[in-house]
Amino acid sequence: MSEETLFEAEETIIRRAEEMLAQGTKENHRLRHEFEHLLGSYKKVYKQLRRLIKINDKQAKKLNEANLLLTGLSTIDGLTGVHNRRYFDEGFETEWKRAWRARAPLSLLLIDIDFFKKVNDTHGHQAGDVCLKLIAGTLKSSFRRCSDLVARYGGEEFCVLLPGTAGADASNLAEVLRRKVEDLIIPHEGLEIKLTISIGLSSQLPQFPEDREKMLAMADEALYRAKQTGRNRVCQANAEYEK
Repeated sequence: MSEETLFEAEETIIRRAEEMLAQGTKENHRLRHEFEHLLGSYKKVYKQLRRLIKINDKQAKKLNEANLLLTGLSTIDGLTGVHNRRYFDEGFETEWKRAWRARAPLSLLLIDIDFFKKVNDTHGHQAGDVCLKLIAGTLKSSFRRCSDLVARYGGEEFCVLLPGTAGADASNLAEVLRRKVEDLIIPHEGLEIKLTISIGLSSQLPQFPEDREKMLAMADEALYRAKQTGRNRVCQANAEYEK
């Protein structure tokens, strides 16, 4: 309900009272004086009430904005600036069900930084943090559709959810990402650190609304295969659309 609608009745009363006062006779001066006093008091209370409601609306708006900001911060990984695991889990469930209803393809990339422990052991954790931030930035710049979901999966692992993307396209995107990271030079305290990534890919046409864990397991298995066969490569689950 708008403010105008809320106070429409009160404003009608004031107008009617003013009309009655203007039409009043001069015979009863005392009653007229009391009526004017009451009408004036009513107007003051009415104006104060409107002012308080405006203040309340502003405070409610600020509170809502603060809540939205807090909600946003709670879904972002503090170090890398991409979404966190909690946001991914919720987004994965939502996008899986959407793809199932629409009979649309869905692709998932699981990404692991190769030999990341060696970076921390050799150059220190600050260098490792710099690497995580730059690789996260490369992920964000590589997947820019509003529907793409980039998140830190845990430690040195990231994930990318690609709604409406079939296996062949997802594989091409994953290969482009792999080459970007391979060409990346990460500066830190006069050093130039180079890293590679391994990627496990699973693409499916969801058959059941609750079966997304199978897709995650397939992507994880493909990532394991990529690491076991030499790293710095993309491995895709055997079947693009497995039931």
